[in-house]
Amino acid sequence: MYHTTGLTRGRVEELCALIHEAASESIRRWPPVLGLYRSVVVTLAYLRQNRVQAELAEAFEVSQPTIGRAIAAMTPLLAGVLEQYVPAADDLDDRNSPIVDGTLLPCWSWASRPELFSGTHRTTGLTVQVVCTPDGRLRWVSDPMPGSRNDIVGLNASRVLDG
Repeated sequence: MYHTTGLTRGRVEELCALIHEAASESIRRWPPVLGLYRSVVVTLAYLRQNRVQAELAEAFEVSQPTIGRAIAAMTPLLAGVLEQYVPAADDLDDRNSPIVDGTLLPCWSWASRPELFSGTHRTTGLTVQVVCTPDGRLRWVSDPMPGSRNDIVGLNASRVLDG
């Protein structure tokens, strides 16, 4: 479980409880064949490892459209319940030396959104700034910006180095 989702079974169950508590009947749209728990696991695996939906469908013994519906339903629910746990740049421990870097989060090609195209990476996506500890623990992620922005513009816009 941990290698698939990045979370222990207990943490996934905690997420499910948060989602179940926060989701009203009208927004409980995860596929019944998967249920809440497996929909969360599928979505976490997809988001963490960028796994192909057809591969996830095979592993969970459902159709690819079912996987797509689970991911589409769960992603905003996960974002909503986890939003309160996302640290702000002010929450970083200034006693440690953080590592700051920019990265491109790839997305599918959007012909109508040329600002998402990164010339450096030759693909479309969103640019974010990340701060981690020297041992690689993620501590902060900026709001996404169009992929066409370079790391310096993103760094300045994120204001992570202010102060």
